[in-house]
Amino acid sequence: MSNYHKFREGSFEASVEITRPANVSQYDVNDIINGNGLSVFQDIDLSENEYAIQKLAEGNDDNVHIEINEVEVYSSNGSAVIKLAPIIQIYNSNAITGSTLTDNTAYDPTYAQLSTKLEQSINADEFNQSIDFGSNVYKLSANELARRCKLDANNKLYLGIIAGNTYTPSSGEIIKVVVKGRVL
Repeated sequence: MSNYHKFREGSFEASVEITRPANVSQYDVNDIINGNGLSVFQDIDLSENEYAIQKLAEGNDDNVHIEINEVEVYSSNGSAVIKLAPIIQIYNSNAITGSTLTDNTAYDPTYAQLSTKLEQSINADEFNQSIDFGSNVYKLSANELARRCKLDANNKLYLGIIAGNTYTPSSGEIIKVVVKGRVL
């Protein structure tokens, strides 16, 4: 599920929220973290962003470009002793041919898939701020990113969450990823 908010002209905030399966199966490094029953990456939908629509209508390019400036990750597993070290990958497609994108499967894309579909990757060590909100929620932030991406023809990008560490989730854990930036 993607949410979109408009601030000033050209800026955006979009979010993706997933609810994990009702289990506590440990993730290994490079495992996919996805919603219960999902087998595709979730979309970052900017199709309602007026500035992106205007840019596309101007015909300057086949697609609109954005710059991602900040990524926040929220987790409902605030009591976790070892917090998730996420790798957030941004794609121009919601499916990677030959890869299973279901929860808790090893992520093993081919070079051909990555070289044509991967737009950006925010690595676990780029999340430079961690805030605990008691035993229920924690937040990780990566800012000052200046990562450029090209939206697909529907003004969307697709977000993959990959485990950057061995991580034991909570049953039905909710993970929300917020992407902030501007339309170029």
